[in-house]
Amino acid sequence: MRIVGLATTATALLDLASIKAPDIIVIDADVPELNAIAIARELIDRHSDAAIIFVSDEESPDKVDEAMRAGVEEYFVRPLDAELVAKHLIEIAEVVERRRAKKEHVTVQPIEEEGYPQKYRVIALTAAKGGVGKSTIAVNLSIALAQETKVKVALLDLHIGDCAVLLNVNPRLSLQRLPEQLSEIDTTFLRPYAATHESGVSVFASATNVSDGLPEPLSFEKIQKLVEVLKEEYDYIVLDAPAVTYSTDLSLFALADIIVVITVPWDVLSLRVTAALIEALRKIYNVNEKVRIVVNRAQQKVTTEVPDSKIEERLGMPIWEKIPNATSIIINSINSGIPFVISHPNSEVSIAVKNLARRLAGLPIQVQKQKRFLFF
Repeated sequence: MRIVGLATTATALLDLASIKAPDIIVIDADVPELNAIAIARELIDRHSDAAIIFVSDEESPDKVDEAMRAGVEEYFVRPLDAELVAKHLIEIAEVVERRRAKKEHVTVQPIEEEGYPQKYRVIALTAAKGGVGKSTIAVNLSIALAQETKVKVALLDLHIGDCAVLLNVNPRLSLQRLPEQLSEIDTTFLRPYAATHESGVSVFASATNVSDGLPEPLSFEKIQKLVEVLKEEYDYIVLDAPAVTYSTDLSLFALADIIVVITVPWDVLSLRVTAALIEALRKIYNVNEKVRIVVNRAQQKVTTEVPDSKIEERLGMPIWEKIPNATSIIINSINSGIPFVISHPNSEVSIAVKNLARRLAGLPIQVQKQKRFLFF
């Protein structure tokens, strides 16, 4: 990354941008002679591929919102954190590169093998209670989808931002800042709301700062608009939905092609509330077509677990996939911010999540090799 020019007036900036065709244009938003908002709109009209960045001494919500509506992709506030700025510049440069590649029709097509067409584009993960590993699966599943299909994946954290923490990324804006005027939301407008993980997965978070307390739930209309717009740019959208506690929480799942319900095999209370969730879904959807049961933290030959047959009997549905327990790997993954499909790609838990991703994408699954033990 290198600097290709410097301009001190609006006219000079427009001329320089036309000559140099930069990937990123940084504007000091506090220089009154520039009229930063107007010049940003002009630059976007002339150079739609370039990313516009504002630098300012002030970060009022109104100024940030006005900038984002004008198409500005990042808004830095002085004093600048060099490490954070560098990280965001790299992410923005990658977005610009993908944007230009897409414009030139240099795109990677989804993997399609005979008999295994792409199936589910919008995948909702939910649970009937917290603590079953739903967000951990959502994060690793999103990366596995990107790895296995080689296409673009968006992860929407619709609760408190745990997915961003698990990926060690920090979206510039939370989804709480989305405007009430839904017509303003398009792919360009959403770019500052995304943080791009090294895997290529784009993360959108309902909340980014827990010190503000619990976020307000996003309206169905906003989530619907989000999904509609993201479908234009992403091949798969994974929704990490909050745990369902009331029947009024079920409207969100109308947006999903498939609903993956996460439960655990050793918690009778989890199975009880999961059964209630399945019954509530059954009243609205054809659960045999739209709902899949994934048992997380499964262990072989553990007598304290509820047998698969009893789980299926209790839920009235077959188990679709089982994710093995790997306590040490998962705890290290959570604490380090490195998803286990990256840190331990050949572990049983990673292979299980990759198989889940492949099933959702309509691809053949990998055969899990049995471990061989040597005795001395």
